[in-house]
Amino acid sequence: MICYLLVVISIAQYIRKEYFYSLLIFFFLLLEGFQVIPLNILTIGFFSGSSIDASLLVFLGLFVLRGNYWIKNAVRKTKFAKAIFIFIFILISNVIYGLLIGYSFGDVFKGARLYIFLLSFLMFTEISEVELIRVLKVLLIITFVQSILFLLQVVTGQTLLQGPKELLVNDLKYTRFYNTPKLLDLSLAITLFWFPFGYSKKIRFVFIFIFVLAVLAPLHRGYMFAWFLTVAIHSLIYNSYTKKIIYVILLGFLLIIILSVEVLRSRVFEAINQLSILSDIFSNRVIYDSNTFLYRVNHLTERLSYINNIPLGWLFGIGLVDEKAPEVLTLPLRYGLPDPISGNIVKVYTPDLVWSMLFLTMGYIGAFFYVNIFIVLARRYSYNTINLNISKVILSLILIGAFSSFTSNTFLQPHFFIPILLLAIIVEKKKIAGKQRLIKYRVT
Repeated sequence: MICYLLVVISIAQYIRKEYFYSLLIFFFLLLEGFQVIPLNILTIGFFSGSSIDASLLVFLGLFVLRGNYWIKNAVRKTKFAKAIFIFIFILISNVIYGLLIGYSFGDVFKGARLYIFLLSFLMFTEISEVELIRVLKVLLIITFVQSILFLLQVVTGQTLLQGPKELLVNDLKYTRFYNTPKLLDLSLAITLFWFPFGYSKKIRFVFIFIFVLAVLAPLHRGYMFAWFLTVAIHSLIYNSYTKKIIYVILLGFLLIIILSVEVLRSRVFEAINQLSILSDIFSNRVIYDSNTFLYRVNHLTERLSYINNIPLGWLFGIGLVDEKAPEVLTLPLRYGLPDPISGNIVKVYTPDLVWSMLFLTMGYIGAFFYVNIFIVLARRYSYNTINLNISKVILSLILIGAFSSFTSNTFLQPHFFIPILLLAIIVEKKKIAGKQRLIKYRVT
C-alpha cells in the first residue's frame, strides 16, 4: 500500500505544480527507496515486488493527464526527442510482434517497461530549470550519504544499503559490495565538471573524495576502467594542449597510485590475464565462470547466432519477453547465470552484459535505434555554448555507460538515462531562456 499511496501523492503534487516534491517521490520509487528501505517493506500490498514499477505508474498517470500538453511542448522538435520517438515506434512494433507470436501481454509488458521510461523526459519539460537543479542538488546530497554508508559496509562487512554483495575469497579477505548508490556516476560527474550548488571548494573536494572512494571500493575492473577512460577522454576534449599534457601526467600518476594498492593491483592484473585467453573464443570450450571476459564474449555470440537463425530475428530478436515466461524455458541457450530459485539458466536477463539482452529482445534494428538515442545526445550536447559544464556531465555519463556495457547492464537502466535526459532538458530550457532574453532586448 505504501507504493500506491506514494504514486497518488506524487501525481497530485505534480498536478498542483508542486514539482519538487513530486519528483523527489518519483526518484524515491525509481531508486528503490534510495536503497535504504527494504523492498519487501516498501512494496507491501503492491502488485509488483519492485518500486520501479511504482515510479512507472507515476509517469503513466501523469502522461494520461498531461501528455497532450507535453507533446505540444517545443522540446519535441529537438533531435534527441525525435530519436526517442523513433525508438518508441520500434518498441511498439516489437510489442505487437511479441503478442502475435503468442507471448502474454504481461510478459511482453515486463520486457518493455524499462524502455518506456525513455519518454519520462516529457515530465521535465513542464518544470522550471531552477526546480530541476534543486532536485539534482537534493539527489546529490542523498547520494553522498549513501556513499558514506556504502564505504562503511566495506569497513564493517555489514550490509547497510539494499542490494547484492560478493565476498572475494582470497588472501586479502576483502568483502566486495556491489550495491553502489544508483546515482553515483551522476553525482561524481556533477561534482567534477559542473557543481552549480554554491558550496565551497572544500565541500566540493570532500564530495569528490567520497564519490571516488565509492567508485573504487567495489573493485569492479570494468567500472574503474570506464571512469578512468572517461576522465582521460574528457581531459583531451575540453582542455588546451598544455592542460592536456598536464592531465595525462596526472592520470598517469593516479594509475601508479591505484596500482600501488595491493587489492586494486590484484584486480587489474586479473583483468589482464583474462584478456590473454582471447585465443580461446572460437574454440569449443564452454566457460560458465561469469567473471571472465571469454564467458561474456561467448554469452553474446551465442545469442547473436540464435537470432540470426530464426525468422525475423534480425528485426525483432526473440521479441520483448519476461525472463519467467514459459517460452523462455525452451530457448536452446547454454550460457547464463543459474537462477537461485529454479536452478535453470537465466537466458534473457543478464546483470553484466547489456548487448546480449538488447540484441536478443530487440534485434539489430531495435538495438541500433536505442544506441542512436545516445549518439544523438552525445553529438548535440557534448559541446554547447549555453553551458559547457553540463555538456561535460552529459558526455561523461554516456561514455561511462558505453564503456561499462560489457561488464554491467547499467546502459539499459532508467537510473542511467533519466538523469541524462533531465540534463538535456535543462540545456534546452537555457537555450529557450536565452532566445527570449534576446527577443526582449531587441524589442526594447
